[in-house]
Amino acid sequence: MLFKGVAMKALRPELARPMADVDFLVPADKYAQTVEIARKCGFQGDSGAHHSIDMTHQDGIGILDIHTFFKMDDLGAKEAAKYAGELNAGFWERAKEINVFGVECMIPVNEDLAFITITNLAKNITAKTSVKNILFALFDLKFLVSTQDFDWDIVFKNIKISNSAKHVKLAAEFVERIVPGILPEVLRKELPITAEIKDYYSRVVYDLYYYLNFRRDCHGLLLKDACKSPLLLAKYLYMRIKYQIMRFIRKRPAYVELYLRRHCANT
Repeated sequence: MLFKGVAMKALRPELARPMADVDFLVPADKYAQTVEIARKCGFQGDSGAHHSIDMTHQDGIGILDIHTFFKMDDLGAKEAAKYAGELNAGFWERAKEINVFGVECMIPVNEDLAFITITNLAKNITAKTSVKNILFALFDLKFLVSTQDFDWDIVFKNIKISNSAKHVKLAAEFVERIVPGILPEVLRKELPITAEIKDYYSRVVYDLYYYLNFRRDCHGLLLKDACKSPLLLAKYLYMRIKYQIMRFIRKRPAYVELYLRRHCANT
């Protein structure tokens, strides 16, 4: 099954739809077979996760991202696996056959693609990815939800199964402020601000303005370089300790709230 950007390209082949890679969703029992077929076609790559693998063609002509299930970016594979079976079953049950550039395959229905797009948009916002990815999401959502028979109940069912209300709420509020009217008001009203969503919002602010920037700087300082100078070594040790503390804080909503109150008051 094609999904994400390549599925949108299949739905609108006449329009440009750039993408960093081509995403496939395959049944878990076909995962090893799919990877082996990709290798025989000249793609190479080692799986860094149990649920997916990025494979680059030996001639540099493209990248495949093969998934066994779709997961929220901030969840570990084990946590995501709790809902993966039911969510995947719905994707496959509702998927439609389509001929994509001469090849028969499956793509999710518009409702499932909209759900995937919204939750992926939350990742793009929180992970500070490129602006163009956010722009593509806006165009994709506008197209997907414009059909008259679009069934929002399917989207809400996916949200419930995957416990992704906080991701969808963040993305929906963001979209409404950028381009009002793309998403219906009911999507935001049916997702009230809960304590879990508040904690998620706080962590997003913590990540965007404090944690991610410091993590980037910390990873950029290598031990082999730090050992060349006592001052650099002291800086390295300080940053590594601070980074571990910030990681500790990030996993605890109450500490994140205290951190933000202190630092926002000083800025």
